[in-house]
Amino acid sequence: MLKDQAFIFSTIVDLTDMGVSIQKSVEFIRVMKPKIKNQMDVVIKKLQEGKSFSEAFRPYVSTDVYYQLKIADYHGGLRRTLESISKVFNSRYEQRRKIKSLIQYPIFLMMFLGVMLIGMRIYIMPELANWDTGTASFRSKLIKIILIAIFLLSVLTALKLLLDFKKKTITNQIALLCRLPVFGKLYKTYCHYYLTSNLALFVRSGMSIGSICNYMTHLDRESLLYQIGKRIEKGITDGQDVHKMILNAVFLPDELVFLIKKGSNRETLSEEINALSTLKYRNLVQAMERLVLIIQPILFGIVGIVIILMYISILTPMYSSMKEVS
Repeated sequence: MLKDQAFIFSTIVDLTDMGVSIQKSVEFIRVMKPKIKNQMDVVIKKLQEGKSFSEAFRPYVSTDVYYQLKIADYHGGLRRTLESISKVFNSRYEQRRKIKSLIQYPIFLMMFLGVMLIGMRIYIMPELANWDTGTASFRSKLIKIILIAIFLLSVLTALKLLLDFKKKTITNQIALLCRLPVFGKLYKTYCHYYLTSNLALFVRSGMSIGSICNYMTHLDRESLLYQIGKRIEKGITDGQDVHKMILNAVFLPDELVFLIKKGSNRETLSEEINALSTLKYRNLVQAMERLVLIIQPILFGIVGIVIILMYISILTPMYSSMKEVS
């Protein structure tokens, strides 16, 4: 689906640049991609009924993408938004393809090790159990009990953290995700890109901070844009400094404050925020590439640990038995 969405939006951009209407572009996509013909038929029908582009594609895109399209529909810049979205989708698809190619060999090794572990459990471990008597047997049972206890404790802790996470507001959930190790920085960069790209559209359409917040409070209550709009609107009502609110929000880039403080006119500010969004997009791509590079070493590390544990599980009973005999 990710590859299809990238193809759809990039094709619409290319065809509209040549003067083809959006509806004709979707009809062309329907011919070029027969496997998504039914979805495109629904989109074409909604466009013929006079529905907006965002409403026509709403069932087939994520919530974040839908609101990007909706904002572009109402405030202009649909072509630029489609181009930006298609770039992100193409990058994500390319990174996903790279990840698949990198993890194929480690996953094959892990599957092979899994078969070996099953074979050891069925054929070798019963024989070793006959050697392992007395203190060694007690030690082995104690280790198993400890491992099971650690596993159950880990599962219960994970469930509790998940339930606590679900109870938080969307903004608090995203702030927590942005602070996670490794993946947090990647997610934070995506939030910066997503929010600045939408903000550039708002500013370009001539909206003030107050009208932007008012517009966002009419969106879906579970969306990030709604939560941010509500928070800033409440902060303004309470007399808080907007600049400080931006600096305190981990999902908003600090550079945004400096751009606002410059006092540029609407056109210039829109271009500056759009440039910031482009920079965040590049940072996002670089972060994804760095993540891809560390995935394979991590998987090979896991494979190595599993192999060591296999050797230990085999050699420990044998060593204990030889020690008792000597």
